[in-house]
Amino acid sequence: MDKLLQTKYENLIIEEITQNERYKGNEDLLKFIYEDVVARLGNILDNITDETVVKSYIDRIVKLSVITTIKKRSILLSAPLDSVTEKSKADYSNYYNVFNYTPSGKSNINLDSSLTEKLKSELQVLADQYPQKEYIKLYNLRYIEKKSLETISDELNISQSQAAERLYELTALAKRIFGNEVS
Repeated sequence: MDKLLQTKYENLIIEEITQNERYKGNEDLLKFIYEDVVARLGNILDNITDETVVKSYIDRIVKLSVITTIKKRSILLSAPLDSVTEKSKADYSNYYNVFNYTPSGKSNINLDSSLTEKLKSELQVLADQYPQKEYIKLYNLRYIEKKSLETISDELNISQSQAAERLYELTALAKRIFGNEVS
């Protein structure tokens, strides 16, 4: 944010912070909350001319900054400094042996073929109902080709949150078909 604009809105930002209900009892964090607000605002206020919109936007950013700054502090305060330094010095090499996992026997899970056929037919029905969601392509990218969420969103030209939501829908379908045996 431009220094001139920062000065112009400094009083408004501080006023919004002090009026926030979560701020009470955390007055010692004013400087940190203010810095977080300014960082989150970036240069957006350079482009907004309507004072009502500016106030509303600052109010939202202040709420977010107050919450995150208080959370950060509580996380730092909840972990005693001695335990953090002791853990960093500890030798964890023995702990990793406990988590060695070697699958016994088969490496692939054999599912009942009638259930997999039912999954395929339900997936096709879903794909026919919502062709724009590309469920079959999504299924192939994630479960056959083992692609990451980022890669899937790029290939389907959708946001990662949309890809995750669609994957959740596919998981719900599989759970319904397999009777919650697959997670």
